[in-house]
Amino acid sequence: MRFPRALAVGVPVLLLAACREPSPAAPELSLQSQSSQQKLTGGGWFDLQGVIPVNFNYDVSATLGAAASGTFHIFFEADGAVVDFDGAAQCLSVDSENHRGWVGGVITANRSTHPAFTDPVLHAAGADVWFRVVDYGEGAGAPADRSTTFGFRGSAGIITSAEYCATRPWPDADARTWPVVRGNIQVR
Repeated sequence: MRFPRALAVGVPVLLLAACREPSPAAPELSLQSQSSQQKLTGGGWFDLQGVIPVNFNYDVSATLGAAASGTFHIFFEADGAVVDFDGAAQCLSVDSENHRGWVGGVITANRSTHPAFTDPVLHAAGADVWFRVVDYGEGAGAPADRSTTFGFRGSAGIITSAEYCATRPWPDADARTWPVVRGNIQVR
């Protein structure tokens, strides 16, 4: 799929902005209000900026107080180049009241050809990566679930995946998340 050059220039800025300007972290949830098992799953497509179809697949779980396990993947094309990452989860934070989830981990594979995603430090296997989602429920009357693209070291001043999961940034009005147009996300 081919996109105008102006869009290709904006994509790297937009992706980095996906995690910028965090609002105050969500309030801490008591252990009593959370299940001891947390899970974030999903697959399908969301539209980055309403024009770039992004394929995603998430399967992450954690027992409260333990490291997360699981995998995640995104793929899209912009201006004839590919953005294609696999990751392994290390942390999962869930806000069960608002059905939000934050996942942090490390890159396990980067098959990207887009020059904005080939930095030998930021985008290499073993580098930290993160994203966030919201699950708005099921059925025709429910709003679309939403996801960000991936954030990397330095996005919004965050350095590590663990820091991302601990601070749980969520800007007002679901800013910098994109609606799922095919598929589903579940946070539980």
